[in-house]
Order: sequence, then structure tokens, then C-alpha cells
Amino acid sequence: MKNTLTIDRGGVLLSSLCLVHCLFLPLFAAALPLLGLLSEAEWIHKVFVILATPLSISLIMKSQSLRIGGLALLGISLLLAGAFAEPLHDFEQQLTISGALLLGYAHIWRLRRTQHSH
Repeated sequence: MKNTLTIDRGGVLLSSLCLVHCLFLPLFAAALPLLGLLSEAEWIHKVFVILATPLSISLIMKSQSLRIGGLALLGISLLLAGAFAEPLHDFEQQLTISGALLLGYAHIWRLRRTQHSH
């Protein structure tokens, strides 16, 4: 159970960082030029997705609920599409925000189910 809690908490943290990067970094970029460079750096998005993928796969594989596993699969698919599908580049922010929200919610949902079952 401890491993499950760690994975889900890590997943929620990564989803939150992804959302902060997509939503707030561009706002701060106007104030600080260094943050402006970070908000436009494509590699940051790719790193977040690469870090999130093993946690997501673990969530999908260990989930005893098809709904939670399906939600996580959809979330990570949207994140991967936003980061690596060049034809969808114009929709990168929408895909990333949607994927991060879905994936974060799947981790929270499983975390709550795990805590309530013990």
C-alpha cells in the first residue's frame, strides 16, 4: 500500500507541476525574462511527460478499476500527444492541460480508494 501511495502522490505532484508550467509560467514570463525562456522551452514539457509515463503505466497496471485505468490511459495519451505529436503542436497547451488534469484526477481517485479500503 505504501508504494501505491507514493506512486499516486508522485503522479499528483507531476500533474500539478505540468499545470503550473502550462498555466502560470507564461504569466510570470512577462515579468521575468528567464521565466519567459522556460515557458517556451519544449524540452521541459517532454521531460515532464517522460517522468510521468512510468508512474502512469504503474497506475494503469495496478488499478483495479477500469474507470481509473482508462482515465489514466487517456490522460497520459493526451500528454504524449501534446509533447511528441508534431501535427498537434497548435493544440499542445490544450492537450497538456487536459491530460494533466485527467491523470492527476486518476491518481487522486485511486489514492482515495486505497485510503478508504484500509
